[in-house]
Amino acid sequence: MVFCLFCRPSQVHPDPSDHPDPLILPPPSLTFETVNGWSVCLSHLIATEAGQDEFEKFLLNEHSEDNLLFWKDVQELKKGEEEKKDVMKIEEQVSIIFDDYIAQGAPKEVSIRANTVAIVKENMKIPNKEVFDLAQQEIFDLMSRDSYIRYISSPSYQKLLDSVTTTVPLLSATAATAEEQVVKCKTN
Repeated sequence: MVFCLFCRPSQVHPDPSDHPDPLILPPPSLTFETVNGWSVCLSHLIATEAGQDEFEKFLLNEHSEDNLLFWKDVQELKKGEEEKKDVMKIEEQVSIIFDDYIAQGAPKEVSIRANTVAIVKENMKIPNKEVFDLAQQEIFDLMSRDSYIRYISSPSYQKLLDSVTTTVPLLSATAATAEEQVVKCKTN
């Protein structure tokens, strides 16, 4: 579940990773609507390849990109339809993700609760595409509360928003209100 920037803390919104195959849109030429939509919630930001790229650039500057990289690698594991029948390929991917992000001393170790690590280890006894669901959700929630908020408040996001605003009026008759954006975040 995701917390949106414009939502009360008690309003929880679905994470695109909750769906079996979340749609990742190809990088469009950035528009005001797209970039402004990223400020609604983390789900909107990472639903586009361009959003993921911009967020990753920000995280690289903070030396905190590992959470997003883990989230993306788990998404890739879940996406692979052709590998559905190839158990060996899934086992290999699961092992790589575990070794890279969750194992003690992993090169890109993410910070998840000890009980989550224990659940992942138990899930790995029968490797499948859902092994990391709990850990991915925990990392998503962490990014939503922490690095996402910093990104949306950052000069780099504001500069990007300003660069796409120069061609579009700030308030247009067709622009969605913040409340409409929150509703969209709830349903996505």
